[in-house]
Amino acid sequence: MMLSVPFALTGGCGSCTSWVSNLSVAVAVGFIALAGVAAETGVVMLIYLDHAFTEMVDAAAGEGHRSRNEISTQRSWKARSSASRPEDDDSAAIMAGLLPICGARYRLGGDQRIAVPMVGA
Repeated sequence: MMLSVPFALTGGCGSCTSWVSNLSVAVAVGFIALAGVAAETGVVMLIYLDHAFTEMVDAAAGEGHRSRNEISTQRSWKARSSASRPEDDDSAAIMAGLLPICGARYRLGGDQRIAVPMVGA
């Protein structure tokens, strides 16, 4: 789950390459905020996985013995399906809030440089 941070930083680098010509303090702050949001997403997914795993183990104990691999596979599918909506809503709200800041392409201000890495991921 913590692979979300390197993948998000890669997307942020790509957007900075196309929008911002150089690295500044504002861009670095944007990357720090991006890493925080990506880590939060990973932690939320781990919480959903743990909750789903506990439910699956309790259900398996009641209905008979199943293999741990089968429980793990079902756990990941169930947790992903239940966690995808809150995570997608969170990401959509962040993007919707930052897109107007990125809209003024003709003048790169400090606010826009903070927002560009987060929108790119």
